[in-house]
This record gives sequence, structure tokens and C-alpha cells, in this order.
Amino acid sequence: MNGVMNKKIIKKLQAHDLWVESIGKAGTQLVLDEVDLEGVVTKEHHWDQSYLTCCLMRSCVLNEVDFYASEIHSCEFQNSSLSGVCFVKTNISYCNFSGCKFDHIDYKKSYFDSSEFGRSRFEDCNFNGLSIVESDMSRCAFKNCDFHCIYLRDVCLLDCCFINVTNVDKAYYSRINVGTMEQPVMLEGEEAIQWITNRLET
Repeated sequence: MNGVMNKKIIKKLQAHDLWVESIGKAGTQLVLDEVDLEGVVTKEHHWDQSYLTCCLMRSCVLNEVDFYASEIHSCEFQNSSLSGVCFVKTNISYCNFSGCKFDHIDYKKSYFDSSEFGRSRFEDCNFNGLSIVESDMSRCAFKNCDFHCIYLRDVCLLDCCFINVTNVDKAYYSRINVGTMEQPVMLEGEEAIQWITNRLET
């Protein structure tokens, strides 16, 4: 990102900070489209309640960033490290999180649609109330994660690893794909629970 563009983004972030802190009485809500945000997304600014479309955050380190109740669509996060990030009540679609590392992430009541997570790693994450639909999570690793009330529909879990994952039987499995995207093998309900249970490691 060049210096001029960076100054424009910072100015918009400052206006959004004011908008959030004044409960919409001052400033301007953050709306960004087709922007390279590498090195810009930090906890020093409010990112909650923002609208991000077609933005780039590849190979970034995102620590304790709050995306609460944001709209994030068609953005690229490949190979990024996300720690302590809040996705509570966030609506996300058509995003690419392939090869990411997630730890201590709060996904409560968030919604992910048509997104890529292949070869990502999730550690100590709270999936309570998270919905994931029509997404690819193949070859992901889940460690010390709570599956309580997670909802999965048409999600590919091919070759996933489940280490010390709890409440597998308290999740909602509308359909999971344990085959490939080209040759799907669909399971739901008790069959899905048993498939994941058989792969649990401690």
C-alpha cells in the first residue's frame, strides 16, 4: 500500500472510531472495497460493525482485532495468523482463509457461507452458535475446540484432525461431506457424529 492510500485508510478508520464510540452520532461507518489492508488491521482501531468487501489481508498477523457484527465478503486472508480475534455476530461469505492459524477465536453466533478454510488450524476456539454452510474445511486441524451448538451444512471435512474436541454430540450436522468436492460422501445427524467421534484424538 502506498503512503497516500494508507493515509486515506487511516482517516477512514479514525472516522469509524468516532462513529462507534459516539454510537453513530458522529463520524462515519467504515466501508472498504478492494483495499489492500496488509499491516493496517490492528486492535488500535475499531473494526466492529464495518463493511469489508474484496479486501486483501493475506499473510497478516491479526491480534485481538474486534470484527463484532461486521459484514466481510469476498476477502482474502490466506496464510494469516489470527489470535484472540472476535467474530461474534459477524456475517462472512465467499472469503478465503486457506492455510490460516486461528487461536482463541470467539465465533459465537457468526455465519460463514461459501468460504475456504482448507489446511487451516483451529486451537482453543469457541464455536458456540457458529453456522458454516457450503464451505471447504478439508484437511483442517481442530485442537481444544468446543463444538457445542455449531451448525454445519454442506461442509467438506475430508481428512480433518480432531484433537481434544468437546461436545461433538451437541453440534447440529445438517450435512457434512467426508469425501472430495468432486466425489462427495454426505453424512448427517448421528452418522456425522459417529464419523467425527471415531476420529477424536486426545
